[in-house]
Amino acid sequence: MEVLKKLVYNKNIMKKYYFILLSFLCVVAFAGQASAAAFRAGERYHFGSGESVTENLYVGAGEINLAGSVAGDLIAGGGNVIITGRNEKDVMVGGGSLNILGPTKEDLRLAGGNIIVGEDVGGDLAAAGGMINILSGTDIGGEAWIAGGSVVVDGTVAKDLVLMGEEITVNGKVSGNVRIKYAEKITIGSSAVIGGNLEYSSKKAAVIMEGAQISGETTYNPISSRSHSADRKEFRYATKALFLGIFTVFTLIKLLIILSATLLLVYLFKENLKKVTEEISANFWPELLRGLVVMVTVPAAMAILMMTIVGLLPAIFVGFGYGALMMLASVYSGIFFGALLFKWLSKEKQLAVNWKSAVLGVLALALIGFVPYFGWIICLAVILVSLGGLSNALYRRFWQ
Repeated sequence: MEVLKKLVYNKNIMKKYYFILLSFLCVVAFAGQASAAAFRAGERYHFGSGESVTENLYVGAGEINLAGSVAGDLIAGGGNVIITGRNEKDVMVGGGSLNILGPTKEDLRLAGGNIIVGEDVGGDLAAAGGMINILSGTDIGGEAWIAGGSVVVDGTVAKDLVLMGEEITVNGKVSGNVRIKYAEKITIGSSAVIGGNLEYSSKKAAVIMEGAQISGETTYNPISSRSHSADRKEFRYATKALFLGIFTVFTLIKLLIILSATLLLVYLFKENLKKVTEEISANFWPELLRGLVVMVTVPAAMAILMMTIVGLLPAIFVGFGYGALMMLASVYSGIFFGALLFKWLSKEKQLAVNWKSAVLGVLALALIGFVPYFGWIICLAVILVSLGGLSNALYRRFWQ
């Protein structure tokens, strides 16, 4: 009887470990947290006005609403981003629609389709996008570099202002020089106050409205068709460079999250993962097919359940479980792929599951993902076979 109690107890402990692991992966996927930085992700993420983060905050979601205060750097990317909270250090944001309505004490870097800056920036501002509007009452404490299709500067810039775009309007106060390197149409509004020089390049002279104040010299550099084309290329390259910089940061953050989750997984379940890896390796194609079936059928079953009132709650639970399983498979895929690579490179007879093989697998998959045409197919195949193998292992563990 005592032996039976111990067996039951140990089985319950293992179930708790699996539950903790799946919970951790959900946290990584939807609201993860690391020691030196907080990671947040998901379809929607809301950071309330009463909340605060004492470290760096990294956010990736479809819709982002940040109303709380961030003591460290803030890096965010999403389709629609609204920031109304206070940010004590640098801010870097990329996405479709960006509304920066909270103060930034240091530098602000933005890349998006539609950008609005409506609060003070303590340092420099760099922005690239389609439509960019620096609202009246906004103070930029350093320099401002802005490139966009349509740019309107109604705010105040403490140092130099450099602009590039199709249509540019300056109607605020600039203590330094204003340099417009390329523009189709330039308007200096009646409320504009430029403490330094105004230098601009365009195919036609700027419209300087009555009431505009320019303390320094105004220099107009007419551009020919050839130089016009060169300036347009410079504008495109500069915009792409800013987008590439933000994309690189997001990629590195994503890689860091995956590496952290992978190493924790190996640390907690090294022996179990080795058995699963050996089973998947021996049954690669059946597990690949199983993974494809799971990926397709579970969402379909959830959709059917949600059509009925009775099935709504089960569908929600299935959805959480499916999301956790998909995240687990995504993280485990690096472990599986790394074990295969490590065996091939070391010419060992058995598969090895350790931190070295795990890091190798994660980095290899990340690099393969950038290969055109075929890279995503290889990554998807590895995730599917991982999904199939894990589904089979979890089914045998808990239901058989």
